[in-house]
Amino acid sequence: MSLGPAEMLDNYKNIVCTVEGGEVVVSVNKYRNANHPEDKGAVDIKDKLRFVAPDAWQRAGGSVAYAETFMGKGSPDSIARVLETFAVYSAAFIKTYSKSTGTIQGKIAASLANEEISWTETLQQVCDACIGLDCNGFVGNWLEAVQPEFKLNHNSKPDVVRAKAVTYRNDVSEIEYWDIMCYAKNEHIAAIHDTGHAAGRFQVVQSAGGGPRINEYAFLTSGKEKTGGGYRQKFKLGAPTKNDIGFDFYVISLW
Repeated sequence: MSLGPAEMLDNYKNIVCTVEGGEVVVSVNKYRNANHPEDKGAVDIKDKLRFVAPDAWQRAGGSVAYAETFMGKGSPDSIARVLETFAVYSAAFIKTYSKSTGTIQGKIAASLANEEISWTETLQQVCDACIGLDCNGFVGNWLEAVQPEFKLNHNSKPDVVRAKAVTYRNDVSEIEYWDIMCYAKNEHIAAIHDTGHAAGRFQVVQSAGGGPRINEYAFLTSGKEKTGGGYRQKFKLGAPTKNDIGFDFYVISLW
């Protein structure tokens, strides 16, 4: 099967972790951005876990992969390995942080210590507490997996991706599956899995408010940008919700 945006989303919603007694499946449900003050506590957990798990970097695939898993940039594989590390070192984590009430590490220690819930529930609570994705994390990991020769990754911002555009779409009738939505002021990036259930509607896969998700939207034409050879059309979402990014974006194809 081709790895489209929806299939990549499915990979994030079905993270398989090996724990004592077998395998469990965990879903990445949260939006996380290391630049947001409210997410700083989640990012700091990387140091708390490594304090009790000296091989945490190696388990995750290296120090960079480990750190970025807590920063909204993790791949499905690195997220799985980090969650497994919480399980392997659960006793040490509980011993070190169980008295840290009112903190994320204290909350995680309580989840790890709760013998009334399954490992699936435990690791889901841990994932929700400190792991998520930002917009570049989702789209960049997908592009890196599906087309590594593009040399784009989880840190590639919308303008960097747009610089590799083969085609700009100038009408909704031109938009196709696997096109990329690059927001005009570098604010956000999302991927189009396919057309929607009516003309001018598209299945958008992204990580934004509400976490990693797929939703169908109408696209409306917005302003035009002059270029040396003509113009580039901007679009916007029809009827965005409070969790969506309602600003102008370009639609490009990288293929």
